[in-house]
Amino acid sequence: MSKKEKAKKVAKWAVPIRVDVDKQLARALKLKDIRKAYKDYSGDPSDFKSGLRAYIEQANAKNSRMRKFAAYLDTTNKATVPFDAIADYFIVMGGVGTAARGIKSLAMSPGYLAYDAYYLGKTHDVLGSLGNLAYEVGSWISLGGLPHLLNHYTKQADKYAVKEASKRFLDGLEKKTVSIDEIKDKKKKRLEEKVAA
Repeated sequence: MSKKEKAKKVAKWAVPIRVDVDKQLARALKLKDIRKAYKDYSGDPSDFKSGLRAYIEQANAKNSRMRKFAAYLDTTNKATVPFDAIADYFIVMGGVGTAARGIKSLAMSPGYLAYDAYYLGKTHDVLGSLGNLAYEVGSWISLGGLPHLLNHYTKQADKYAVKEASKRFLDGLEKKTVSIDEIKDKKKKRLEEKVAA
C-alpha cells in the first residue's frame, strides 16, 4: 500500500464523511433474508446486486442528515481523545483531571442526546439508542476515552441504512414475484377458456 493510499485510509477513518456503498452492499449480502432471496432469484445475479445497491443508495440519501450528524460526532470524539488522555494523567497526578473530563462531558452531552433523540425518532431502535448511552458511559470509564477512536455512530447509521434498504428491496422482489405469478395464472386461465370454448 502506497503512502497516498494509507493517508486516504486514515483520512476516511478520522473524518468518516463518505459512505462506502460497496461495504454496505457486502454487509447486506450477508443478511440471512437477502442470502435466501439471492439463492432463489431466477434472474441474472448482477441484476440482483445492482437492484440491491440502488436501494442502499436510496436509503443513504434518505438518511443523509442522520449520517452527517453521526460523522460529526465520531470526528469530534476522535479529536477529544488526546484531551481525555491528558485529563486522565491529571486524575492520577492530583485529581484535577476528573473535573476537566466532567466539564468536557457536560459540554458534549447535548450533541449526544440530540443525536440519540433523532436516531430513536427516525429508527424506533430503542436498543440502539440505549447502546449509544452505554457506549458513552464506557468511553467515560475507559482510560483516555479510547472507545471514541471507533466510528460508532457512523457504523450505526450505515447499519440502519442497510437494514432499511434490504427490507424495502425484499418487499419489492415479493411484489414482482406476486405480479409475475398473477400474470401466469391469468394467461393459464385464458388458455383454458379458449380450449374449453
